[in-house]
Amino acid sequence: MTGRIVLVGMACLGLVASADLILNITNTFCLARFFPE
Repeated sequence: MTGRIVLVGMACLGLVASADLILNITNTFCLARFFPE
C-alpha cells in the first residue's frame, strides 16, 4: 500500500517536472524568436 502511494507520488512529480521543462523550453524558444538579441 505505502509503496504504491510513493510510486504515484513520484509519477506525479515526474509529470510536473517534465511539464515545467516543456514550458521553459517553449518560453525560451518564443523569447528567442520574438526578441532576438
